[in-house]
Amino acid sequence: MDPASRPEQGSAQPAYEAFWFAVAQPRTAVDERTGTPSFVVEPGGWVLALEDRGHEFLVQHTDGRVGVLRDLSNIERG
Repeated sequence: MDPASRPEQGSAQPAYEAFWFAVAQPRTAVDERTGTPSFVVEPGGWVLALEDRGHEFLVQHTDGRVGVLRDLSNIERG
């Protein structure tokens, strides 16, 4: 196949890769639509980030709730 005729990879949607991270002090994750507090990310364990948006993480609580973490200072990525 001619390389010029192949569809461009990554042109549709960017691929997001989940990763683990930890915090040193409690952080509040907020509801993505309303901005109201949704749950607290606690230190002492790994937290699942579904998406790194550059300036915020889309995170999942252990009970399945999803929120946005905007304070990314002193984050340790796993």
